[in-house]
Amino acid sequence: MNRSFSLTDDLRTILNNPSYGDFVIKCSDSDEEGGEVLHCTRAILAARSEFFDSLFQVGMLEEINSEISFPEIATTTMKLVLEFIYAGDFKDNRLLMENLVDVFHAANYLQLPALELITSSIVENLNPEEDFGLLIDIFEAVTSKFSHLDENDISIYRIICDKIAEIPFEWIPYDKMTDKMLNVILLKLQNKQKNYLNSEYSILRYIILWGAKKISARIFTSYEKFLPSHEAVEKNKNKPHELKIDPDIPRRLSEQIDQFLPLVDLELIPHESLNSFIQPLNLISQKQLTEAYQFHLISDLQNTDNFEWDKKTSGRNLIFYHRQTIVKAPINLLECEIARSSKIFFDDRTYFWTIWILRVGEYTSIGIGQFGEDSNEWLMDMDGYYLEEDAIKQSEVSFKNGDRVEVRLNMKDHTCGFSINGGDVKIVFHRLPEVLYPALPPAMPETSSSVTPAPLILAVEWEIKSNKSSYNYFS
Repeated sequence: MNRSFSLTDDLRTILNNPSYGDFVIKCSDSDEEGGEVLHCTRAILAARSEFFDSLFQVGMLEEINSEISFPEIATTTMKLVLEFIYAGDFKDNRLLMENLVDVFHAANYLQLPALELITSSIVENLNPEEDFGLLIDIFEAVTSKFSHLDENDISIYRIICDKIAEIPFEWIPYDKMTDKMLNVILLKLQNKQKNYLNSEYSILRYIILWGAKKISARIFTSYEKFLPSHEAVEKNKNKPHELKIDPDIPRRLSEQIDQFLPLVDLELIPHESLNSFIQPLNLISQKQLTEAYQFHLISDLQNTDNFEWDKKTSGRNLIFYHRQTIVKAPINLLECEIARSSKIFFDDRTYFWTIWILRVGEYTSIGIGQFGEDSNEWLMDMDGYYLEEDAIKQSEVSFKNGDRVEVRLNMKDHTCGFSINGGDVKIVFHRLPEVLYPALPPAMPETSSSVTPAPLILAVEWEIKSNKSSYNYFS
């Protein structure tokens, strides 16, 4: 045997060498015609892998005997894994995109975190714009290879999901989009700001056309003619075509796409597009459309330029829209996060501001927070419950979807009260500190759901009253 100056090169010479192996590995295709077994050395495998180290412990030697079978792993994949175990790398760039997922799956099974990191890093370095076709293929391979998928446990799955969500919908062929992939993308987009290419209208249009494609090519063509692209809508180039379909088609299409519609924020689609292109399809309930129209009516009527949430001091996972006047809680929120105003109150005047509850979560709350390092909050939930001196109490006011809540903060008396839809102000909080700001958590973590639309809240109409005068604070 020729020796070299490299330990890794010398170790490669004893890989799959019957003269030095003390047991063999059989793979999923070893018993097929032309199949082979792999000769290995226990000491090397035990030193490099927790899986093999546990397997070779003294009580299991007789049970293992001289042969181990891995019916989940192909021989070509196991050869690459063993090369990494013996040499720590791959010769001649043998780790390719075609075998990447198989190698990661084997590394995950055999508890080889270093190899998992190498394969995941390759996916991490892919560019969604240049490699979107490859990313789609890898996603399909990952979802078919693993029976249980968890982003926290399987790093390559988390990375590929993040990458897939960066691809504009229009780039993904309809026949390549699976139910699983669409659900992953929509959940990811729920928790980030939408970019131009993935506008909310584009997302809904894609879902509808994707569902139509699953019914037939003819139905797809009919819906594609009726629904213009986002760019065409922006340029006012398209007038609605007549949609000629059988009366039963909307029901069949709803069966394909209903599970995904809760992940679309209709409020973020311009009301002209809702009215011209979405409502005539009879795919969205009248209740949902009415709520979306109410949102646009409120946004159009109110001067929201004098209010904004402070993204820097608010919860890092909260999502802000419309010049930071609208705050939304992401789906699958892991901890309670507070939206904080960019304005601080510290004198003896009375401050008023209005909160529009566009869509409420089970534990959506409104109130004020203390400025400074202590960061205490005085919050009232939708049923009127609040915490005071470590005791849970209930006020006379509560709020729900569509309500307009006026908050009155009297800095002279150190009190805060609420008025619902123009009703009487009910004082809730007393003995407040000297410096405060508006605050609210749109939702608590346990209320976040993949099937329930995330809470959406618009805050507008700042006003201050001092003595008998009233004026717009930020005009």
